[in-house]
Amino acid sequence: MLSDPDDPFDRSEFFGQDGRTNKRTVSPDYPLIYPVSTGWKRGLLVLGIVILLLSVTGAIYWGYSHQIKDDTIRLVLIGISAAFSLLGAYCIAVAYLTRVTLQHDAIEYREPLRKIRVMRHEIDGYRFRTAKGITYLELFITSEGGVRRIALLFDADQEFAAWFAGLADINEEQYQAAYNAIIEDVTLGDTPEERLARTMLARRWTEILGVVSNLLVAAVLFISHPLLTIVLLSLPLLAIEIARRFGNAVSVLEDEADSMRGNIFTMIFMTAIGLMIVALKMSNLEDWANIISPSLVAGVLMLAVMFWVAPRIVRFPGKFAVLGVCFSLYSASTLAIANVYFDDAPPDDVMLDVTGKFIRESRSGTHYYLLVLPWGTTKPAEEINVNDEFYQHIQPGQEVCIHNHAGKFGIPWYEVSEALDCNRSFGGPG
Repeated sequence: MLSDPDDPFDRSEFFGQDGRTNKRTVSPDYPLIYPVSTGWKRGLLVLGIVILLLSVTGAIYWGYSHQIKDDTIRLVLIGISAAFSLLGAYCIAVAYLTRVTLQHDAIEYREPLRKIRVMRHEIDGYRFRTAKGITYLELFITSEGGVRRIALLFDADQEFAAWFAGLADINEEQYQAAYNAIIEDVTLGDTPEERLARTMLARRWTEILGVVSNLLVAAVLFISHPLLTIVLLSLPLLAIEIARRFGNAVSVLEDEADSMRGNIFTMIFMTAIGLMIVALKMSNLEDWANIISPSLVAGVLMLAVMFWVAPRIVRFPGKFAVLGVCFSLYSASTLAIANVYFDDAPPDDVMLDVTGKFIRESRSGTHYYLLVLPWGTTKPAEEINVNDEFYQHIQPGQEVCIHNHAGKFGIPWYEVSEALDCNRSFGGPG
């Protein structure tokens, strides 16, 4: 079997070169205790302290903020901050209290809020799986029909690996099948070494760009900048180019724990989400239904391009359909953004009285609305979504200006500003 130092499935720390568990040729002195490693401990401490400081600061801010007039909302925000402070404290506790203890006939896993103890003779098999950057050891207990999961936050040694001698490796065959599929694929290179190297390079690129996608989505929640939008727009196109360049070395929605291929799904899915956030923050479209048909067409075209450059990239119809939905969301967001960004026609302004205002809480955050009379020049609407600062500035009885835009592609949208910004001295419906 070939071995690559960057291969995420090279488990030589736990297995011999033949791919099987190291034999129990030593008799270590039990119990063996494995605390959280230095690297993980530092990371958890930094993360916990940052979350704790931010959440405490947030609780103090919301407690004394004059922008929040409703006591119920104030309590909710303080409660959310308190929940995050508990999360920060939990991270710190995990760094110091989590440990794995090996007995001759049992394995014990302790966390701050739970304890797992499994007898060795109860384990029917095990496997290693990686999720969100953390590798887990899963122990299968057939007698109970369950799985016990242990986070590998410690430095394993040969004694730890040897403890599993004789136990069935549940996904050894899956790993071997994934490995064989790569080295036997002649489209990836002339030799097995070239094919493996090509696959590892593709996986590395998709992992890096997947992280970039996640960071960009987090950024657009708080920052509005054209550069962020341009990068988000480019990522799905880059995913298509990666699929073309690396071919069978990448896939979509394939289980990373059982595959060596790069996965471009995160780049496509998270980009679609990020662009939807940008589109919703950029403008108030009068009718989102107007972009459904062109978005579906554009999504199908992008899907066709993906299938053309890498016909084997999607191996199941269901996954192909999910990819099509992601491309359609990407197209809808792109169309909405372009409809606003390239609209250079002068708006049709209307001045209206504010009859009321209210705040609406949802999973996506706090939303601020003004109530106005339907203005009639576009599709009637009474609830106008505004930002926090404008919401606090405008009071019922005052006037606001509605800037009605035709849209570059004929999809009406509007902006809201103070009445002084209107282009005409007197306005009204029509």
